[in-house]
Amino acid sequence: MDLLHFEITPDVIYNRQLSLWQIEVCYGTRELRDSVANHYTYGTVEMSALKIIEQTMNARTAKVFDYVYKYNNRGNDVYEQVLNRPATLAVQEKQKLIIDEFQRWIYADERRREQLEECYNDAFVGFASSPYDGSFLHFPDLNPDITLYPHQKDAIARILLSGENVLLSHDVGTGKTYEMIAGVHELKRMGLSEKNLIVVPNTVLKATVDAHKLLYPDDKILAVFPKDFGPKDRAEVLEHIRDNDYTAVYMAYSSFDMIVMSKDYWINKWQKEIRAIKAAISNSQYSSEESQLKREKKALSKKLSKYALEAVDTPWLTFDALGINTLVVDEAHNYKNIPIKSRTDSIVGMHATGSKKCTEMLEKAHLVDRLILATGTPLTNSLADLFVMQTYLQPRELRFREIDNFDMWINCFGERETNFEIDVDTNGLREMTRFSTFHNLTELMSLF
Repeated sequence: MDLLHFEITPDVIYNRQLSLWQIEVCYGTRELRDSVANHYTYGTVEMSALKIIEQTMNARTAKVFDYVYKYNNRGNDVYEQVLNRPATLAVQEKQKLIIDEFQRWIYADERRREQLEECYNDAFVGFASSPYDGSFLHFPDLNPDITLYPHQKDAIARILLSGENVLLSHDVGTGKTYEMIAGVHELKRMGLSEKNLIVVPNTVLKATVDAHKLLYPDDKILAVFPKDFGPKDRAEVLEHIRDNDYTAVYMAYSSFDMIVMSKDYWINKWQKEIRAIKAAISNSQYSSEESQLKREKKALSKKLSKYALEAVDTPWLTFDALGINTLVVDEAHNYKNIPIKSRTDSIVGMHATGSKKCTEMLEKAHLVDRLILATGTPLTNSLADLFVMQTYLQPRELRFREIDNFDMWINCFGERETNFEIDVDTNGLREMTRFSTFHNLTELMSLF
């Protein structure tokens, strides 16, 4: 009598709330779990192939740690996690083997490859940036002695016609200041934006204000210099911005960074996140997934409770009370240190926590109707810079493609490389992970 053969595979789950892939080895998969392929061919004794696959799906570099006893200064023995370099190198070789095998597996079946291509194309292909030709634009209020270059007119046309956030990333010295000024003036003149705030470095505030007066001598503008934004004058200045009608308000970095989001804003934001976690818990089917969600909910609830008790309302208006429609940030690379939530560790150029001013800037950027960033150096020394710019400018596009989490983004577009390098004290080696190359570069640049 012929015996039927059943192939039992583990459950693979993606939790959107946690941005986490999990592989659940359920009852009946012991044969797979204990197989030679899992522990020797594609895995090691220290880490199974299933665990390596799970680590790879979550954009983590596979590592093996030993736990050793150590005595602390209180006389108690505690565990300390120590990297096992030989075992880690062996596991990372298996990780590369699995990635290569996965690519071979895709192309081994024509129908499978076509299905995956279709899924990928639905998400990433067909997104193109329209060319903007500003030659048709007339600037009725512009100083007749000033002539804008064609590339400046094109940039202004994009600001006016795209209806989206815009990055002005021309080289240094090619006229981004005039683009910002003329773009904001035209937005105001056409009724596309009522209240415009332009933020510039302290050192160039006067020069930028003078440039606006040169281009549009009749504009009603407000220049807030640091000396005008002291504690005694701050409340009056912010009320003046809220209540008056200006073509543009200019402000230095140091003053702008003092304007925070309101207490109610943060409480509402975190309450919304807690509600989303609760919904994810109610839909969870696995205990390990549910426990992680509960830990995240507990941590966020604790943070919210502490903030609600300790935070006090500022004696002057907060940013979300000013009614700003368009926010323009010059030399925007100075605000790239936003928190990047990721399970990827030991990455050169990444900042897990970010700075307070950049965290606040990200919230301000996502609150306004239109964001215009200007910088000659949008990308410097890390691929993470590209993700930061997209997080500022394209949050909806990233969310739609489910790559608003850095781990999912880098799995689509980046390749990691882990090496042991000589430590700073030259006495040993340290493990460093860098993003070495791009994948799917055409689609990434079309999106960007």
